[in-house]
This record gives sequence, C-alpha cells and structure tokens, in this order.
Amino acid sequence: VTDVGLDVSDVVLTTAASGQLEVMASVTAGRMLFYAVMADTVQLTGELPLPHSVSRFQPLTLGDGFVTGSMDGELGLYHNLGEDENLQMAQPVSAHQSLITGIDVQPGGTLAASVADQGSLAVVDLAQMAVVRQYSYADPVSLSAVIFRAVDGCVLTAGTSPKGQLKLWDIRQASSTAAAT
Repeated sequence: VTDVGLDVSDVVLTTAASGQLEVMASVTAGRMLFYAVMADTVQLTGELPLPHSVSRFQPLTLGDGFVTGSMDGELGLYHNLGEDENLQMAQPVSAHQSLITGIDVQPGGTLAASVADQGSLAVVDLAQMAVVRQYSYADPVSLSAVIFRAVDGCVLTAGTSPKGQLKLWDIRQASSTAAAT
C-alpha cells in the first residue's frame, strides 16, 4: 500500500514495453504521478505538473502519451517527445461545460470520446484537437463511462441512477440520437 497523501481522482494500470506493470495516477492538485509496480512494492518514478485539475485520463493506445479530462470540461492531450519521456501538452479543447467523468481513446488513437456529469458526450479528433461530434443531451442523467467498440468504432455510454441506461452511438453518422438503448 502506498499513501500518496493527496486526493487521487483517477488511476490506470498499464504495462510498459519492458513488460513491467506501471500505475499512472492523477491527483486533483493538478499533477500526474507515475509508479512502477515491483514484486512487493510500488515505487514513485515520476511526477508531471498539469495546468488544470484532472478528473479523468486515458493513456494513448501506443503508449506515447495520454488524454486528460478536467473538472471544467476541457480535454488535454500530452505527447511523449522522446526517450527522456518529456511530455508536451497540445492546445486543450473545450468538450463539455462540466466535470468530465469518463474518457476512452479509439483503438488506433485517432479519436477520443468523453462524457460529463451533465449528460453530454463529445468525440474529439486528437490530431486536430477539435470536437467532431457533440451530443449535448446524450442522457438526462450524469454519464459515468464511455468506451469505443473495437469492432465498428461505435461508442457505448453508461448513465447513472435513477434512470441510468447503456446507449450505443454510431459516431460515423451525423444523427443526434443513440443507435440503440
């Protein structure tokens, strides 16, 4: 057990190219913490200050950076710039008007989908850092999770109680309604 002494908002377990397990943790104080998982211990290996408080994040598919979601609805993209693991942030994009509660990166890493606590869904082109699909009222309740389906690129969202639903969105179409509920 490792006590970081801070309010952790999200944690992701990844596997490094070497096969070693790594933990990435975002803290509400506006920092990312990186840990290596050893056989009997967890060791802090790095720290990155962030320009905003992060509510959610998702590593890029190829492991060369990550996407963050903020408390004020912005998505940020961080790229690894070389062997020294120096990360650079791309211009953030305003995807929502409230707390981002879930992020997923499309297999292949060209799009990111995010959901927010006011029930919106946004799809962002990571190369352009621009919103390409916006569903302001995707659900009448807070959305808590989003995931890309690898088979067809559709997006699945999950809402919370009292009327939470699973919805499937075909983001290839310009429709503003879910393809299935």
